[in-house]
Amino acid sequence: MLKMDERDSDVVWRAASPGKSHITSGVSFGPNQLRRVSGEDRKLFRKEVVDRIVELDLGTAGVGEMRPWPDRFGDGTGGLFEVFVDGERMPLARYPNVGNMKMKRVTQNTPGVFEWRDDRHRDWTDAIERGGLWLQGYWRVPWQVDTVRVAKQDADQNLVYHSTKVALGIGNKYKRPQGNGAEPYIAINLPEEIDMPGEWAVDFITNKLYFLPVVSPDEARITIASSKEPLFELKGANRVALKGLTLEVGRSDGIVVNDGEGVSISQCTFRYLGKTAVRISGGRKHTVERCHIYEIGGGGIVISGGDRTTLTPCHHEARDNHIHHFARTQKIYAAGIQISGVGVKVRHNEIHDTPHLGVGVSGNEHLLEYNNVYHFAQVSNDMGGFYSVLDWAGRGNVYRYNLIHSSPSGEGIYFDDGQSGALVYGNVLYRLHTGIFVGGGHDNISRGNIAVDCSAGYHLDARGIHRNYTAENPKRVHSVAQFNHKEPPWSKAYPEMVDILENHPERPTGTMFKDNLAIDCRSVLRLKDKPYLNLSIIDNNVAGDDDYSTLDSLVSAITEGNLKSVAPQIKHMAIDQAGPRNEEGIHYTYVDSESTRYRYDFGTNDSPVGEGWSPVTPEARGHLDISSGINITAIDRGSQDAVDPVARDFMTGYGTSKLRHKVSNGMWEFTVQLPDAVHPRGELRVKAEGIAFSLHVEEAGVPTQITGSVEVKDGELNIDFLGGDFFGTGESNSQWAVAALSLVKMQP
Repeated sequence: MLKMDERDSDVVWRAASPGKSHITSGVSFGPNQLRRVSGEDRKLFRKEVVDRIVELDLGTAGVGEMRPWPDRFGDGTGGLFEVFVDGERMPLARYPNVGNMKMKRVTQNTPGVFEWRDDRHRDWTDAIERGGLWLQGYWRVPWQVDTVRVAKQDADQNLVYHSTKVALGIGNKYKRPQGNGAEPYIAINLPEEIDMPGEWAVDFITNKLYFLPVVSPDEARITIASSKEPLFELKGANRVALKGLTLEVGRSDGIVVNDGEGVSISQCTFRYLGKTAVRISGGRKHTVERCHIYEIGGGGIVISGGDRTTLTPCHHEARDNHIHHFARTQKIYAAGIQISGVGVKVRHNEIHDTPHLGVGVSGNEHLLEYNNVYHFAQVSNDMGGFYSVLDWAGRGNVYRYNLIHSSPSGEGIYFDDGQSGALVYGNVLYRLHTGIFVGGGHDNISRGNIAVDCSAGYHLDARGIHRNYTAENPKRVHSVAQFNHKEPPWSKAYPEMVDILENHPERPTGTMFKDNLAIDCRSVLRLKDKPYLNLSIIDNNVAGDDDYSTLDSLVSAITEGNLKSVAPQIKHMAIDQAGPRNEEGIHYTYVDSESTRYRYDFGTNDSPVGEGWSPVTPEARGHLDISSGINITAIDRGSQDAVDPVARDFMTGYGTSKLRHKVSNGMWEFTVQLPDAVHPRGELRVKAEGIAFSLHVEEAGVPTQITGSVEVKDGELNIDFLGGDFFGTGESNSQWAVAALSLVKMQP
């Protein structure tokens, strides 16, 4: 770890050639250290792979002793290192390799006891006796992940016994006590389950790493992210610049800044880190700009500073950064950018491809503008591109001119469980579950926003009434009373808060939805708890039926002032400026060319084809190479009579089916449209360029889609259809279905 303090102020660390200076904690091992597994250890592995497994004695290699995981942890890795080959993260051994197992029935909520569906559990008796079986799952809700050691199994009754409890117990919270029979989980770090090239595991008893190489065992090489410390740490340093560096391969953070003033982190690349790329705490006027952050175990940038008691701002800023494919191991509440305190600016960033949230916000007087946030909530739902929660005192935050899109399971801007006091205007919200979601709270002002193709443009409820958000609720009162809100500077900055505790704080007072536009949304404004919503201002929110089938067409219409449906307060907005503004911060836009856009409508030989789409049938597949699947057939469920001919006919099959398409190298956005299911479904999955994407589908009869962006390096885009819980029974199977596929080239 590199350390700096106040004695190291006024220093510039600059790469001689940007991108060529690397700071890493990775330790590499080759054929001299990686030996073929032998002796009693061979009994751990399946016979079809045992001759290809290599092992590394971690103590002899200098990595140290790997202590067993605790009985429960929530960070994804439990502090275990990661393994890389040629700059690519290797997967920790798991079962199943893709998708999840599902609980059948909960027999005890805490400590958890449940009945299994998958008889693979019978193979893990020896692992349990060694104390080495951990299961990772969404045991209760899709925004709470815990890894728990198994104490024992009952093979006669197919029961699993957790060794300790998880918060609030196992079993879906809405189907207590037995659960819903679809709670997903996997087994991780089992040597017995190493069966795919690149997989690895650590046996805590032998203190050995076992690895199945992609290449010949005699040529195997790996790099281990061994250090538990940040790569770079600054404490109290002033006016230090870090520019053009690549920080990679570590178990902890990239750069940590504590206190000081004027630290600038610019044009740096962060990748293959276990926790966070940049973490700033305290100090003044620190900036993170024009950085590229990806393949991070946790979040991208975490910033806190300022003094909430005095409302003194820190003036930190994150701007013009490109942050994507993060939260790889810490799958929940690891944001692309997370801010807290007072007076942080988040401007012109591009944030995308994450299982949970885009930007997390707490505190006061923050500015969030011109950010491009998309492809979030890809695994967990009930989450936002921008997300704040629980704070009646978290006021003065401004959200404006952000482009939030292409995340059908997520909310655009989400004020959860009473979050209050935000000003939201001029944002564009496209193809989301809800554009702006206000869950109780006070004084949230939303005006002049545009929501397009969302289930609901806007949402307001009065949950505080039935959830007891009253002046007698100690958690709610503390969020206000801790700041002496009846006296300056709080009473001057937020006069509406002076009497908040005496004026029925459980009611959603002072919230406004005015002059907003909702185009092609199922509802303009979704209202719940209506008898209490007369305490809010709802006025002149306009519905439109314009057809904006692509994001480009919408952005162009807004930027040029050519919207057909216009709410009175919506004027010209330069929404095309959302995202990084410079060459170093990579801002992707769509390439407008016939050779960089492909649209395929899957169906039968006789079913009609959507306008502008190319037909694909089991017999005629055009440019697509579809292989490996079995029983590939086509079904037409009424496309000739349907308004949407694309969704009602489709192809389906069993087993992993591999789709290959020749394309130019670069970034591509793909959208796989699923048919309008007859049955409600659980999780459905695809893998694009080796990256897994999944979608939770709950409602029958509704076409849904999986969207993501990947980089093509070899002239061929690869998409695997992996199946999932196809019939919503809680059981994973190999059946897949696809109604349409679109591919669009993206360029910086």
